[in-house]
Amino acid sequence: MSEDEDQNRPDASSKSDPDCTWIERRRRIALTSERVKALRDEYERTGVGIRKLFADAYETPEWLDVSTISGWIDGRTDTAERAHYNFVLHRWQAFPGKAMVTITPAMRDGLERELSRTGFAVETLFRKLPSRPIPPSGSTIRSWRSGRSITTKQDYWTIVLEMLSQLPSQEPPVSRERVGRRSTERGRRRRGQPRDVLDLFE
Repeated sequence: MSEDEDQNRPDASSKSDPDCTWIERRRRIALTSERVKALRDEYERTGVGIRKLFADAYETPEWLDVSTISGWIDGRTDTAERAHYNFVLHRWQAFPGKAMVTITPAMRDGLERELSRTGFAVETLFRKLPSRPIPPSGSTIRSWRSGRSITTKQDYWTIVLEMLSQLPSQEPPVSRERVGRRSTERGRRRRGQPRDVLDLFE
């Protein structure tokens, strides 16, 4: 028997793994309902999206991407690379469980006060949030304000409120009428009119 034939020959250990053929024993596994449920459970436990699994990963398996994992979870794919599946499951398991907070009316009012004080629109605020940890999206913040979301991740709420608290208050707008009066006053002063005369025009 040649060396190549010997490498391709099934061994006894392949009989203990009914999920894949002996040729693909080390490569592919069947995505059973239990395996898919394990992924979904980890997603629900952590609240971590698929894209975040790749963030700061030391080494990502070749050819593994977001669309591949989405296919596993929504049932479009019935098999997966063994190394790919193990990587995804272990990455999810490494994240802590999500801490949730209920958004009370008082919290929502506080958010509105800070947004009003700083004068920042949600889109502008979102661009100013730090990239690590991953911040909430603009649509998430809008859903807090509208009341569509009554719960959110604790770290999301903390990131936004801490950022707002560090921003300066916006300067009050200067009306055109006031600007016009100041210009008139400066013009009269240049012509040597005394202050008491100018006061008559205030």
